[in-house]
Amino acid sequence: MFVASRTRPDILYAVTFLSQFNNRHSRKHVSSLLQTLQYVVNTQDYCIDLSFCKDEKLCLFSDASWATDLDECKSFGGYIIYLGGTVIGWGCKKQTTVATSSMESEYIALTYAVKEAYWISNLFESCLLFDYVNVPTIHSDSISSIQFATNDLENSKTKHIRIKYWFLRDWFEKGYFKLNKVPGQVNIADIFTKFLSSEKISELCKTVFNRLSRK
Repeated sequence: MFVASRTRPDILYAVTFLSQFNNRHSRKHVSSLLQTLQYVVNTQDYCIDLSFCKDEKLCLFSDASWATDLDECKSFGGYIIYLGGTVIGWGCKKQTTVATSSMESEYIALTYAVKEAYWISNLFESCLLFDYVNVPTIHSDSISSIQFATNDLENSKTKHIRIKYWFLRDWFEKGYFKLNKVPGQVNIADIFTKFLSSEKISELCKTVFNRLSRK
């Protein structure tokens, strides 16, 4: 977990998912773990070089699956943070609330991303690392969750969403962050929502790591 959360965002979903089965694993889980380890060996030279940061522009990508945990029907969500075009942070977790729609799971994932963006903006400001840090932009491929976060939209499908997630709309109105819709195929945070094909992983890694070499 340390390696996945500190240096290898491309394996964080696999590690997060498989860690659920530490005490009740099957052969399938062991096989998936061995495949992940072999992948790490083959890509051990993948590197994030922070010296590649071009400016102080802060942006995040957010994404979520929906009910992909078959035991509890819970969703996985994640985010990845860029500063000046270079990755500086990421996160992935299984949501604690059962989402009743894909919009809801995407909205919950947005709250995680926004909290992280707010924290890191305050960190930069308090440490005087930069003269100016832009208002972070959160990129999501869910137009419905963006609309729900930016408009007073409420109906029978959304009124049950818990109060602890409603701060998102309040913070948006205060200008703490911006939201932007991106196509699903270019949403880098997709890497934290499910197991992807090797081709898709390789494609996304080109935008995650700025130094790549594979054995």
